[in-house]
Amino acid sequence: MLTARKYKERITLVLVSTTQDDFGKSASAPGMDVLSTFANVVQSSSNRVRVENTDAQQEAFRFTIRYTDKAFNVVRWRGKEYVVQSTTDVNQEGRELVIYAQKAE
Repeated sequence: MLTARKYKERITLVLVSTTQDDFGKSASAPGMDVLSTFANVVQSSSNRVRVENTDAQQEAFRFTIRYTDKAFNVVRWRGKEYVVQSTTDVNQEGRELVIYAQKAE
């Protein structure tokens, strides 16, 4: 059941594609905003990790939005971008979509 005011945080869904140059090296193309919507945001974990000889803070979030069939692989929230790890259509009803995403800083 959907409830009013459940989705309070403004997010943007972004599609970032990768391209290859003449030498076969991959590069990310600039992201294209796909959808601006509201979400319920919950932090699911936060870990300190060692990445390439530096300490990094790795945060994972769960974004719940009304269902969309748009293709995206990044969530922009509060000026930061989070890479989508997985998505789940709640109860396979096509009403709510849960997005699991993380950001390493």
